[in-house]
Amino acid sequence: MHPIKQYVLPLLFASVAACHSLKAQEPVKSSDPAIHKYGLKTIASPEEYHRLVSRDPQQELVELKKIIPGLTLDIRYATANNLMRRPMYGIADAFLRRPAAEALRDIGQELKPMGLGLKIYDGYRPYRVTVAFYEAYHDTAFVASPYTGSRHNRGCAVDLTLIDLKTGKELYMPTPYDAFTKQAAAAYGDLPDSALKNRKLLQDVMLRHGFIIYPDEWWHFDYAGWKNYPVMDIPYEVLLGKIPGAAAGGKAGAGALSGGAAAGAGSALRYTADWESLRSYTVPEWFRDAKFGIFIHWGVYSVPEFEDEWYPRNMYQKDSKDMKAYAHHIATYGGQDRWGYKDFIPLFKAEHFNADDWAELFRKAGAKYVVPVAEHHDGFAMYKTSLSRWNAAEMGPKRDVIGELSEAIRRKGLIFGLSSHRIEHWWFMNGGRTFNSDVNDEVYKDFYGPAMQEKDTMTAEYMNDWLLRCTELANKYHPQLMWFDWWIGKQPQFQPYLRSFAAYYYNQGLQWKKDVVINYKYNSFPAGTAVLDLERGMLAGIRDTAWQTDDAVGFQSWSYIKGEKYKTPQYLVDELVDIVSKNGNLLLNIGPRSDGIIPQEQQELLLAMGGWLRVNGNAIYGSRPWKVYGEGPTVNASGPFADNKIKPFTAQDIRYTMKGDTLFATTLHIPSAAVVVHALGRDSANGTVRSVRLLGSKAPVKWRQEKEGLVIEAAGSYPSKYAAVYQVLFKQ
Repeated sequence: MHPIKQYVLPLLFASVAACHSLKAQEPVKSSDPAIHKYGLKTIASPEEYHRLVSRDPQQELVELKKIIPGLTLDIRYATANNLMRRPMYGIADAFLRRPAAEALRDIGQELKPMGLGLKIYDGYRPYRVTVAFYEAYHDTAFVASPYTGSRHNRGCAVDLTLIDLKTGKELYMPTPYDAFTKQAAAAYGDLPDSALKNRKLLQDVMLRHGFIIYPDEWWHFDYAGWKNYPVMDIPYEVLLGKIPGAAAGGKAGAGALSGGAAAGAGSALRYTADWESLRSYTVPEWFRDAKFGIFIHWGVYSVPEFEDEWYPRNMYQKDSKDMKAYAHHIATYGGQDRWGYKDFIPLFKAEHFNADDWAELFRKAGAKYVVPVAEHHDGFAMYKTSLSRWNAAEMGPKRDVIGELSEAIRRKGLIFGLSSHRIEHWWFMNGGRTFNSDVNDEVYKDFYGPAMQEKDTMTAEYMNDWLLRCTELANKYHPQLMWFDWWIGKQPQFQPYLRSFAAYYYNQGLQWKKDVVINYKYNSFPAGTAVLDLERGMLAGIRDTAWQTDDAVGFQSWSYIKGEKYKTPQYLVDELVDIVSKNGNLLLNIGPRSDGIIPQEQQELLLAMGGWLRVNGNAIYGSRPWKVYGEGPTVNASGPFADNKIKPFTAQDIRYTMKGDTLFATTLHIPSAAVVVHALGRDSANGTVRSVRLLGSKAPVKWRQEKEGLVIEAAGSYPSKYAAVYQVLFKQ
């Protein structure tokens, strides 16, 4: 819920209602003209609607009571019992688009054996009613904007509750319908058990059938793909054929469902919350072209500067085999009952944080996209959220870090992404439950909790909270990449929430006209539905589909710690080239200090990468794999967590990339002697070489194509350190 709704709405509605009481209480009439003064294109005539439905049967607005047995209607906007204090509809009825109506019918069938049914408060809403709301209140914090229309206007939103079929009574829910209080929020937790249980039942069944939870209102659900349906301004009378010559249902008749007709080729639904639909996803070209991004682990866990970013968990691990963080914490700060993780928050000041300086460094490093951690396992959000008080805008730095970074990164022409590690918070702080620590203090349960065991099944409330946080991030910051850690694939009951977010996010990308990416680990997503990420990993060969490695500049931690063992520029350049030759991207992590300064060692590593890419980027950006990824004597480890096992490469280790008809051969060390490219021998059937050029150099290259390979003589000097890139052109 909007943070001021609970306070302002009752007063606002009361004052406006007083004004409306002076007017005749009549509905917005079907004869009123369609309203276009706000510049929004709508489907406003029966003829337009008929053409739309004939092209795509999925566009039909279906009368719900005709297809859902036992459905109860309580259409408040057909009475004076609503925020306008007058009827807004001339007929008490409810409609939804065909796919949403079919899904609601299936929900009704699932509920019936439990003795439960549905009560509908509102469904499709003609656009002219939304205009009337706006012109009464003029505040889009409370009513939908007429410049965009609402999801109700698209026939893809429904307000509803559960009823007992025997008594007809509503099940006990957190609030009455349209109650503008904080308790109405879809994830609000401080409620009676019966209200939580009933809300969970409603949310679970809606999620299973392709609906998305609306964060501010427990009764409101949107059907996935809503943004792909046009805004409608067709009155109910037209839909029911009560205006002569205006029957709107096509051959099936008004409100009919003609036996499950298949969607036409022009169906408006692009993604729905099922894997079959999500397999139609295509990895964006921007991601395949970018090759190199920056990951940022920065948060409260940066304050202790000890061990790694799991300090908030490990400081409570009293009984683990490795008690370094636990013992260090007691020795440095005192017992966990007196100084808990929460007590680091005031020390997280970010006093030297400058988002523009960071973004400029990333640009100079040659990165094309940047992915800061929005929330790590510790549960502290680095952005302004309406779902938790434990966030950087209200505590610690008192700045919307993610908001500042999103703006600065985009100003530099880079693509902005986000990562969420929220799901792991389910169990992350559970060590503090086992002894006298502040994790057991009820005052802080909204931060440390739930602190369950990994084996414990996640509650619907927690999974809904995850979904709400992810959709909030998407809606506030429009990231073009969402990165998730491994635990999203651990519990089967989480799958509907994962599918719902993927469909929602992909469809949001379509609405934004920006191609988006989800990164996942292991088997959390089926192949073809998102982009695989390997933590600190390598592959042994070319992967057919795009993938990514997330690695860190240090061997020990993702966040800043004292005494970090840093990788070398040679290591990082070789890693990038190897990954790109195998159809992957490198997302390289840095860990700023808690004061907002990026350590000098990390800056130097990034600038070394940028210097190499300025000379040799043509072999990286926009490239694609060749027939083989490379050749050479060094065989390295593959799979995740391989970075500590990587052996140094040599100048005889070569990696290939292609761009059009041009082949790039990169040596993974600067040659001091002739290099033999065996894949380009005369008998290799890989083409006759026409020319060889050393990127970044104007000096001619001495080369010859022999039977055993293309022999390239060492240059007197090289334009860059670490790796040499030869551009090879072939005779046609």
